[in-house]
This record gives sequence, C-alpha cells and structure tokens, in this order.
Amino acid sequence: MIKSQGRAELMNTFAKMVVGLGTAASSIHKDLYKIVRNLFNDRVMSVRVAAINCLSAMVPEYSFLYTNEVESISTLCFKALESSNYDVRLAVARLFAVLFHTANNPPKATTPGSKQQTGASNSAAKLTTVEEAFGILSVGFLRGGIGGFLKSGSAAVTGGQKEIRIGVTLGYIELIKELGSLWLEKNMLMVLRHLVEVIAKCGPLAYTNNPAQAAEVVYMRRCIGYILRCTMGAMLSEQAQIAVCKQLGAILADCINSFDYNPDPGVDRVLGPEAYASAQASITILLEISCLVRQIGTAVTPLFVEASGIMEPIFACLLHPIQATRVAAAWCLRCATISVPSQLTPLIDRCISRLEHMKVCGDAISGYSLALAALLAGSSDCKLGIPNGKSKFVSLQVFTVAEDMIKTASQASRLAQVKTQAGWTLISAVLKLGRSSVQSCLPRLLLLWKSTFPRSIKEAESEKNRGDAFTWTCTLEARSGALASMAVFADSCPQQMTDEVIRKIIHPVECCLVMISHVALLVRNYGAKLRTLISVVRLRIYVLLSHISPKYYEHLYAQLLRELVADMTLSDNAQSTLCTSHLASLCPGVDETLLGAWLVDTDQAFIEHEV
Repeated sequence: MIKSQGRAELMNTFAKMVVGLGTAASSIHKDLYKIVRNLFNDRVMSVRVAAINCLSAMVPEYSFLYTNEVESISTLCFKALESSNYDVRLAVARLFAVLFHTANNPPKATTPGSKQQTGASNSAAKLTTVEEAFGILSVGFLRGGIGGFLKSGSAAVTGGQKEIRIGVTLGYIELIKELGSLWLEKNMLMVLRHLVEVIAKCGPLAYTNNPAQAAEVVYMRRCIGYILRCTMGAMLSEQAQIAVCKQLGAILADCINSFDYNPDPGVDRVLGPEAYASAQASITILLEISCLVRQIGTAVTPLFVEASGIMEPIFACLLHPIQATRVAAAWCLRCATISVPSQLTPLIDRCISRLEHMKVCGDAISGYSLALAALLAGSSDCKLGIPNGKSKFVSLQVFTVAEDMIKTASQASRLAQVKTQAGWTLISAVLKLGRSSVQSCLPRLLLLWKSTFPRSIKEAESEKNRGDAFTWTCTLEARSGALASMAVFADSCPQQMTDEVIRKIIHPVECCLVMISHVALLVRNYGAKLRTLISVVRLRIYVLLSHISPKYYEHLYAQLLRELVADMTLSDNAQSTLCTSHLASLCPGVDETLLGAWLVDTDQAFIEHEV
C-alpha cells in the first residue's frame, strides 16, 4: 500500500513538473513516457489515475506522442479501462480528449528553433483528423476490449467490458467538448452520422435469442444516446438543436429505407441482421428527437407541420418489423404532441384510420396501436388535450376497436398474439383518460376481464394439462394485458373501485397465482419461452395489488409470499439476471449501500449505474 501510494505521488509530481517546466523538460520526456506507460495497468487504481494524468500533461509538451504514438496511446487507454473504476474512466476520457485535440491542432512552439517547434512543423503530414480519432474510439467501443483493439476490425463483439465502453463514451464527450460548441455546430452532420453508424454496427449482435447479448446491445445504445444528450442536447443553441432535429429526421429516413421493410400480410418474413441494424439506429434517433423536442418546446412546430419536416419518417417507423422501434416511434410522437399540441387530435384520427385500413398486417396493428395508446395516455400532459366534445367519442371508438381486436384474436393464428397485445394496450390507454371516459364502457370492460380468466379456481388448476405452446403464449399475453388494464383502472378511476368491482378483480389474481405456481411444469411441457411471460404476469399482479387495500386479499398472503420469495431468490430461474420485482423502488437504500450513495450525484450516473 505504501509503495503504491509512493508511485501515485511520484506520478502527480512528474505531472506538475512537466506542466511547470514546459519545453525545458524535453530531455526527460522519452524516459518518463517509458515509465508512465508501464503503470497504466497497475492493480492500484490511484496509481493508474496518476499515470494517466501525467501522460495527459505530457502530450502537449512532447510532440512525438501526438504525431507518432496516437494509436499506441489509444491502445494503452483501452487496456487501462479494463476492470477500471469511476476515477480511471474520467482520467482516460480526459486523456483521449487531450491526445486527439492536440494531434488535430498541435501547439505552436514558443521558442524559435526549439525541438518542440521542429517536431510541430514536421508533424503537418501526420495530423490526426477528427474522423480518424472517432474511428479509433469507435473500434474500442464496439469491441469492448475483445480481440486486440485496433487491429481486429470494427465489427461489434459480444462480451466486451462495460468499463471500456463507458470510458470510450466519456472520451467521445470530452473530445467534443474540447473541440467546442462552434466546431460541433459546423460539424453536427458528421458527428450524427458517425454515432448512428456505430450503433448500427451493433445490429448483428441484436440478431439473437440470447437475453444477455440483447441486453448488451441495449446498453451500447444507451451509451450512444448519452453522448448525443451531453453534446447535441447541452452544447448547442436552440436554432442549432432544431437543425439537429432536421438532420436526424433525414438520417432516420435513410435508416428505414436501408432494407425492404414494406409489410406484406401474406408472407411470413425472415428478418436479417440489416433489419436489426436499422432498428438500433432508428431507436437511438427517435429517442434523441424525443428529448430535443421536449427541450426546445413550441419552436419545433414547423418540423411537424410542414411537408419537408420530420413527421413522416417518424410515422413510418410505426411499421418497422422490430417492436422496440415501434415503441420508440410511439413515444416520439407523444413527445411531439406535448411540444406541438395542435398535432394531437390529427394524429389520433390518423392512427385510428390506419388501424381500420390495415387490419391484416401485424406490424401495422402493433405500431398504430402503440402510437394511439401513447397519444391517448399522454393527452393529459398536452396543453390543449383532446377537445371536450370529441373526447368521449374518441374513447368509445378506441375501446370498440380494442374490444374487437381481443374478441377476434383467435380467428387468425398469425395475428392472435399481436391483436391481443394491441387490444389490451388500447384499453389501458382509454382507462388512463379517467372516469368520464370509462363510465359508459365499464360493463363491457368487466365482461372482457371475466372472459380472459378461468371461471373458478378448480378450472385454473386443471388448465395446466391443456393446450400447446402457442395457445399458452396467447393466454399469458391476454392475462398480463388484462392485469395491466386492471392496475390502470385502479389508479385512474378510484371512484369506480366499489367492493363488487374489487371482488371481480381479486378472482383473476387468485387464478393467476394458481397458474404461476405451476411454472416449472409449464416450462417443461411448453418451452422456456413461457418463463418470461409468466414473469410478466407476476409483475402485473404486484403492480395491481399495490393499488388495492390489503384487506381485500388477506386470504392470498401465503401464495403471494411464496411468489415474492421465488422472485427475489430466483428459485424458479437461477440463470436469470432480470429483475421483475419492486424491491429497488421500495427499498431505495439498498442500492446506495451496495453501490455508494455518491453515484447518483455524478453527471455520469445514467451510464455508470449499469456497472
């Protein structure tokens, strides 16, 4: 410990000497560089930080580093990020920024004829462009420490370390900040295209049934979104941000046209990696547009009302074959109506019309239903809302469409799951509008709930031996959707929660508890895919019961405790890394004890929390 502290103090001292002496210390730069690079992999993190800071101080003073050693230092930085902590990642990000900025804009020598001046003048042909710097960072980000960094291609690789990807993410941000807001405004298109290309290269990783690999892609997408937020969302003026929205709309149009995604109801399509690449890029763009339009406000109105605006590319994403893209597009439309309230009612009418005309296309049913649900549920946040005279008519019309979807779902096996999901999503959105919109639909709603669950506990016990994998998938989708609508009803319409209605809600909960108690048998008989759906049903039960007084379900305590223990101990699925409980929100001190309360107060908490 004493030796490591001594090494750290020596590095800190050398850093101050390099800065203080400037070119007068040029005779020791070569030897000091050899010492510093050996400490980048030191087991003690404080020594790594000190060594990185020392090299950051040396880069502007030693021309050899920013002319000949750019790739070598980058490789050192990637290795230093392995198993790193927060301080190391910040130091590496700062070193990336200093290195690439200096390599792109070398300092002018202060002493004529000095060695520093000679090095700078000879480096004219060796300047590192910003595009080359971004290329180096992108390779480290995509490979995440797997396969030799700079010499192993630029394809995304699964299994990369999150620490490396976070460090590179922070490096992007620090470099762009070092280049300045004026540079960013002039080069926004280059930066946007580069970041979109990086996340698009994660498409082949998303083309998988492996949950861990899919989660890794989501995290990489989160990192790219964080870069956009910290640069486009924080460094530019309002007019420049409007220009960013327009550029993102153009890039989005290119993404959705990069593969054949036109829906053909008569053909079962096989999606390839290009569809997933388009999805990752589109989701990142849609989420950033969502943030920007909320941030800018009504000044974005021309982008959504003019023919040359960005509304059509966003709306086109509702037909994307990847569901996550459709969800992102629906959220983007919701954010747009908050900033441009005049578009709420026309968009609702447009979605209803498209649903009526594209009843045989699964992607269209899903996409337009998600958008319609997002617009209805978000109408309370919109300044104008839905006109009073039209509100009840729209809610009744949407409820009728949703009811028809649920009742006709079994008529076409190809659309059964999609219609079930869409129907219950729309019903939940209508219930979110409150008592005035629900009053006339309540009897029909109670009948839908009743038809979705077994009529008795005995029937719930016996159904485990009936059906096949497909029917169980549709059944679980329907029940999770119905439970979600019950939770929304309990939250948004408390006046309607009479004792009779609550009794009609508790019975489905009892049936679902019986069903999920047979999770092992169901998974063994019908496949592991049911495990995720059963977990969703369990989560829906927790959410629903949190809105109901415990006195109504005291007789279910034993069954509920058994499921809660199974959920928290992962006894049903020891390999699961996913959380389906409310433990984190109900016990907020737990994560602070394990991770440190300081983490939530950092500027980087959005991505650091994942480590």
